Amino acid sequence: MLYFIRHTQIKLTEGTCYGRLDIPLAGSYFEERALVKARLARLLGDTPAEQIEFHTSPLGRCEALAQYLAVGEAISADDRLLEMNFGDWEGKSWAEIPVAEVDAWAKDTAHYVVPNGESYRDVESRCANFLLELASDKTHVIVTHAGVIKACIKLIKKQSLKQVLKMHIGFGEIISL
Repeated sequence: MLYFIRHTQIKLTEGTCYGRLDIPLAGSYFEERALVKARLARLLGDTPAEQIEFHTSPLGRCEALAQYLAVGEAISADDRLLEMNFGDWEGKSWAEIPVAEVDAWAKDTAHYVVPNGESYRDVESRCANFLLELASDKTHVIVTHAGVIKACIKLIKKQSLKQVLKMHIGFGEIISL
């Protein structure tokens, strides 16, 4: 069983492009993490601790939640779970990014490589490699980002890119696969 968890809310100006930026958590973090932990506990039920493996993106907004959920268990931080690298767009408001670049990305989201960043296919490739290495006899709790979760859903459920891009994955949401 796989449990993908999106990090909790972050402290960032709305309309800012971010992926790899290590953004601080919102003031609601402590309340949100308690809710995530309670939902995860219900989902895990009586699963023995030795059957559960914790994985996280190395960004602080994910690691903090993973450490809280793992309660002293080992956590594997994995660069393949990083959000998409938006390169030159990172930290800029969407209005600051050249319209031609955003249009090109929107026209071919799968293959367009953001200047000094990566494409969606790059993210999907990282995710595919990560998923292939997971032990099938374990339960995996994976704290990561919406884009990574969507890529994993696409790969596991064999959905189209169009389908997964329409999905909304909320902060602190748990997706069971």
